[in-house]
Amino acid sequence: VGQGGVTAQDPFDRQPMDQPAATLPTAPTGAPGKRWSAAVMIAAVAVLSLVAVVLVIARDDDARWSVGGTGGVAETTETIGPAGGRMVIPASDGAGAGIALKVPAGALGGETELTVSASPGRVGGLVDLAGEEPGVWSALADYALDDEDTLVHPVFGPLVLASLSEMTGPVIDFGPSGLKLGQPAEVVVPLELVDLPEGTVPVVLLEGDGGWEVIDGARVDSTRGVLRFEVSHFSRSFIGRILDNLVSNPTASVTSEQYEQALASLSAGPADDVSDGVLRAILCREGVTFNPAAVPDASTVLDYLGFESGRIGQAPAGAGMRIREVLRTHFQDARAAGNPTPHDFSFDMLLQLALDETGGDPFQALVLAHDVLRDNRNSPVVQDVMANVRGDAGDERGARYHLLGTAVYSFAYEHLRATDQTGIFWPPSPETVVRWEEAWVSGDIRTDTVEYAVDRLGARLGRDLYREYTEMAAGRRSEYVELLCANAVASTTTTPSTTSTTVVQTTTSAPVEIATSTVPPDLELGSGDVQATLIWSSDSDMDLHVVDPNDEEIYYSSPSSSSGGSLDHDDVPGCGVDTGDHVENVFWPQGQAPGGEYRAYVHFFNDCVDGTTQSVQLTVRVNGQVVISQAITLTGGATSDLFLFTVS
Repeated sequence: VGQGGVTAQDPFDRQPMDQPAATLPTAPTGAPGKRWSAAVMIAAVAVLSLVAVVLVIARDDDARWSVGGTGGVAETTETIGPAGGRMVIPASDGAGAGIALKVPAGALGGETELTVSASPGRVGGLVDLAGEEPGVWSALADYALDDEDTLVHPVFGPLVLASLSEMTGPVIDFGPSGLKLGQPAEVVVPLELVDLPEGTVPVVLLEGDGGWEVIDGARVDSTRGVLRFEVSHFSRSFIGRILDNLVSNPTASVTSEQYEQALASLSAGPADDVSDGVLRAILCREGVTFNPAAVPDASTVLDYLGFESGRIGQAPAGAGMRIREVLRTHFQDARAAGNPTPHDFSFDMLLQLALDETGGDPFQALVLAHDVLRDNRNSPVVQDVMANVRGDAGDERGARYHLLGTAVYSFAYEHLRATDQTGIFWPPSPETVVRWEEAWVSGDIRTDTVEYAVDRLGARLGRDLYREYTEMAAGRRSEYVELLCANAVASTTTTPSTTSTTVVQTTTSAPVEIATSTVPPDLELGSGDVQATLIWSSDSDMDLHVVDPNDEEIYYSSPSSSSGGSLDHDDVPGCGVDTGDHVENVFWPQGQAPGGEYRAYVHFFNDCVDGTTQSVQLTVRVNGQVVISQAITLTGGATSDLFLFTVS
């Protein structure tokens, strides 16, 4: 009699199922170099609206971890030959009663003595195991980015899985350890031994000669009451479970209905063309060169993507602003032609500009293009002209930089995996893990499933880009790339140059045009090394933007920078009410402003009456000395020229 008073029996002799067992969906595969369409990709994404996820963890060598529970070792030994066979731990051995191994014909080359044993399970969670075995982190990251398994989010899914899991059930050993099979053998574990809720979807971790990996095909057969998975070599296995209900975790679960809607939306949109444009811009360009030494570690990448902490790019100073100026010119030309929101500046064109700035480095170009879109996500100068990704009237701004952000992560990971450096990529620092457990930027996998699908597309984009680039660097070009470049559109050769931007530059003296608005006498403004002040007199909504030498932009949506600058006064007048003097002020305290070139500009965010023309005054002081005092006239929605100044 096994656990819970259930008589253990050979699981292969149980009655046929009335319904199919739950399995992990996988995406259809195609020829090498062929990418999924957005429709196929999202259709393949597994739905995590389940009670728990099982983690089955196996390794070839002796256990180095503590185990708990009661009972001793249960074991069975059989000699099996090339014809195959099966073996089952007897029902009298409670720790592993009914655990079975089915060896198919052709798995063994000759008569071999095989052993299956079970002992009380490991105590602790998957985070504990991953802390001792960094290869577990790499296996989870590989799984999240894998071409076929799309169970978890490509970036933070490994952290969700690891942080929510604990071990359950017996430790199972298959011997002789390290034996490789010609055909996979099926392992069957009675559910009475593993304490898994109904409807559980398993994830299997297996360690072989090449390290840890997540294997396909594990499933819970609830009708027969067993957990099934296959092994291609013999090892020691650990079974785990997720602590929390994933249905209540918006960063890890969605419903089938939401995915159906996302499928329809993304399939109808321009996502595939956008992805092709990025690949075309890089793979069809002469002189592309990748600096692998510039790929940062995991904690830096995750903090950069998730919490906008620091920079990972190595583009020249001012590169992002120069690209923004090209977009601003395009924006102004479109407005003059009567089309205020053209959304016709392609990702192909954006990446061409980024490649120009980064010397043709694909990774650095991805990072720079991502930074331009993320740092200017609330700027109409950028967002109103950039091409759409979703095409469903959803959050296009978020989709644009999410697409490139996950591509940055995927490209970096593919490089480190290909060069056997994932140990420096995973595990992330404990601080990063904690922060990622708390939230993922907008926490919107369930509330905005299309954006989650865009993230998956971005992960595939980064992976394809790295793999295709390395093939080209080795002198090989896939049929896909040949076709992509043969069908290159004119935009790849007509991209504007970042050298034609218009700026007003001053370093020591003020321009002669002086405006007359004044700061209200009762208003105290911050001052110090740098002080930029915008003043106007009307109910129009004006915004001051200041960009420091590190390319960190301070404005209403990002009111402070890591260098110490801050927007200490943000003024939003009420239409028809606040018609007096209004002020916005950005400053760096004494001794905190970094040296280098700064850029300031003004955006006419909103006019209360269409067609309003507004005069404003911009004053910039460096160490108390006025270096800019400029009257500027703008119409609603417009952005001023750049005003440059230097702090030595």
